[in-house]
Amino acid sequence: MHIVLYSSEPWHLPDAAVDTQLHHLTRMQGPLAELPRRVVASGPDLVLVRGFEQNEALISALETLCAALPGVAVALVCSAPEPALLMRAMQAGVREVIASDDQAVIAAFIARVQARLQGQRATEAQPSRCIGFMPAKGGDGCTCALANLAAEMAKNPGLRLLL
Repeated sequence: MHIVLYSSEPWHLPDAAVDTQLHHLTRMQGPLAELPRRVVASGPDLVLVRGFEQNEALISALETLCAALPGVAVALVCSAPEPALLMRAMQAGVREVIASDDQAVIAAFIARVQARLQGQRATEAQPSRCIGFMPAKGGDGCTCALANLAAEMAKNPGLRLLL
């Protein structure tokens, strides 16, 4: 998973929070105005934003970022977030507002995002099919044939079935 850390000043997130064996970590530092352009260009799976003043400019930049990367998890790390900021951040598309720089909290968030991404990739890999049965007339055994076919298909452990 590609993780981008974007902040206004140097952010030294301990290596224990991000397993660099599993994840590619990119640290970016810059002004809020450049946040969407620089982060979108890097192609992340997860973005952590930190170190900016809690105002409408921050919400606007996050909204632009979330709109440009709809499948990417974006988190805002800020101490003592105001309730109005929490609501506006969620409306902008931010997945979580993390109120602590604690490495355990950030590591737990990264693990949740990774689990969600792995679940999405597993379901995306399986093509789906729809099979329709239409009886010629009532009582001709179509329901029985359908039930027997579904029972046989359900024996395959890798197949999800809805009847």
